[in-house]
Amino acid sequence: MLRPSIGVDRPALTCIGNDGVAPAVSYGEQQEQSARFADLLTAQGVGPGDRVACLLPRIPELLVVMLGALRAGAVYQPLFKAFGPKAIEQRIAGSAAKLIVTDSVNRPKLDDIADPRWPYGQYYAAIEPLLLGSTTTFQEAEFSVDATCQIISDHAITNFAAAPTVYRLIIAADKD
Repeated sequence: MLRPSIGVDRPALTCIGNDGVAPAVSYGEQQEQSARFADLLTAQGVGPGDRVACLLPRIPELLVVMLGALRAGAVYQPLFKAFGPKAIEQRIAGSAAKLIVTDSVNRPKLDDIADPRWPYGQYYAAIEPLLLGSTTTFQEAEFSVDATCQIISDHAITNFAAAPTVYRLIIAADKD
């Protein structure tokens, strides 16, 4: 999955954690982790055309799931962590997801879902930069206009993708 012109040590992802620490994940690390996850999916019976849903915050593992699903030939179905159980249930049922990946914080949202979109940001802000050999940045903390603007400035971010709600909040804050 790694283009030969992209060095394995080049940063693929900067993930700014809740503690403000921003460790980088290299293209080589990302390639190795997504390959391992693709192998795990294949061992679980996930194959080409199957859907893999993911309900994770913006942490490095989110990108591992995204890329691993694609490596396994599966279709990646993002689930926005702000969705309630009904919205999650609708997307899982509609996609006929074969597997759902989540963490302990978001797991309770799946408790009442009997049958196992905001995809734009996850594809545009995560996968596209990697295909171009660029670094993508995740912010683990809940959104705030001030923190987002500070991160854009501190990390010299020149391409920004977010949910429409984020843009509305930024515009509203600018009016204050």
